Amino acid sequence: MNPIRLALVDDHLLVRSGLRKLLEGDEEFEIVGEAGNSDEAMDLVRRTQPHVVLMDLSLPGKSGLETTAQIHRELPNVQVIIVSMYETRAFIREAKAAGASGYVVKDRSPKDLEDAIRRVVGGETFVTPSEEPEMEHDSPIPGKTGLEALTGRQIEILRHVASGKSHRDIAKLLHIAEKTVEHHRSNLKRVLGISDTAGLVLFAVRHGLVSPGDLDRRGSSDPGNHP
Repeated sequence: MNPIRLALVDDHLLVRSGLRKLLEGDEEFEIVGEAGNSDEAMDLVRRTQPHVVLMDLSLPGKSGLETTAQIHRELPNVQVIIVSMYETRAFIREAKAAGASGYVVKDRSPKDLEDAIRRVVGGETFVTPSEEPEMEHDSPIPGKTGLEALTGRQIEILRHVASGKSHRDIAKLLHIAEKTVEHHRSNLKRVLGISDTAGLVLFAVRHGLVSPGDLDRRGSSDPGNHP
């Protein structure tokens, strides 16, 4: 039986090395390559066409969700499993919407990841270790605070704001009106109890939504031209 071909995408070399060591110990799996950002990931996937890509959410430049959506559009036979630090309802929903076939949290056991890979290759359309039920509404979870209180769209807006994109750029990227972006940004500040852009950026960094490299590329401009 031919091995399951895997591509590893994570901006942390130690994480990729750990995944490689874990999976290469099983003859059932073959690692075809690694990538640390979206451009490298797309080049790797186009060249090797693996069965499954193990994808981190937070990448320099385009996020893991954006990269997943691109893979899904260009190479629909390549399956993507998001491997993330966070098990939040919004992230899982966004991963599914982007075309991912599964979602595994990094603190799960190696067996959870291996089982998810096998099930995705076997044709299952969406796999999480917790078998989280289908979620029909994109509303904040009552009683939750911080990241857990945000909807998937709010998390997406926050990531773009923190990476330095203007309201106009975000609106074009997401095909929404600039006023809608402004509305989401205001709601983010209200829900998180944050008053300025610097606070939003700090929150995004602390929760792994953007990497330090993204901040280096921000320059001195304010993402939305607002405090």
